[in-house]
Amino acid sequence: MADEIPGLSPWLLHLCTCLDCGDALSVTQCTEVDEGGRTRTGILLCSSCERLWPILAGIPLLVDEPATYLAQYRESVLASLAEVNLASSKALSLIDDTIGSVRADAMRYGDDWTAGEDTAEAHGDTTSDVASDAASDDRGEAKRLYLQLVKCNQEAGVTGTVLSMLGAAQKGLIVEAGPGAGEISRALAERCEQLLLLDFSLRSLLRARTKAHNEEGAKVGAILCDLSQFDMASECADAIVAANVVDIIDEPQSFLRAASRWLKADSPFVMTTPDPSLGEGYDEALCEMLESLEYTIDDVRDDIPWLRRHSSRYSQLYWLQAICASI
Repeated sequence: MADEIPGLSPWLLHLCTCLDCGDALSVTQCTEVDEGGRTRTGILLCSSCERLWPILAGIPLLVDEPATYLAQYRESVLASLAEVNLASSKALSLIDDTIGSVRADAMRYGDDWTAGEDTAEAHGDTTSDVASDAASDDRGEAKRLYLQLVKCNQEAGVTGTVLSMLGAAQKGLIVEAGPGAGEISRALAERCEQLLLLDFSLRSLLRARTKAHNEEGAKVGAILCDLSQFDMASECADAIVAANVVDIIDEPQSFLRAASRWLKADSPFVMTTPDPSLGEGYDEALCEMLESLEYTIDDVRDDIPWLRRHSSRYSQLYWLQAICASI
């Protein structure tokens, strides 16, 4: 798998900017490359303030304090790299050199549910399996009802709604914030030339990138970041997708303001959320926040099913609001 996924591509580097001063970044140290000579493990340098940012598995770690992040999530980072056969002595050395003398309480990623989703898919836990079970089971009425929900989720759920709101036209660059296990990423990669994944979890980025990667499809890149604090090149995105992310960000307004700078004029920003109230107690809160940031609300759809299926015996159902906005 390591040979299938490219390292840091020039187009992705072009989008990266320093969190401190906003200036351009360049590779100052490269200790591991892919077959095409692209950096897989190394360090980025800001051309102005000279801050350094590590690169792991071709993914820049553009968080406020990379040393603290790696000290907190060291074991999860190493496990995530090992899961996709990208752990190496060079990566371990970079992680420990970056951490240095920094000490922090050990933490784990909060997205371990992605492993359950991948396991369900790997075991063939699909719609056809549910249909077969329902047809052969005398007690299958509940399963038949569930199958209808599975079908509804596939046809009118998150992925279908996002693609519908994006429109059929092929895009240049699509930015996906919070790709989770990568189910939408795979579909988005068929709709664009370049797909950029943004998330705070290295595991999520690695899994989503692997699912979306296709030698004949879109070029797929990823940046590890905190969406509340992250920024990048202005007017670079032909579309932004944020499925079930806005309501769990510490500062959604900061993310939405930054995203308005990334978007090209009249390009779609599609988002879904189970909590459009953002904790304010009324469902118009998200739309009002978008309008206060000078977005135009182009489409709003309610009661979108989101079926998070972990296994044949464990599913979660949410009802979402989907919004398409533009600048």
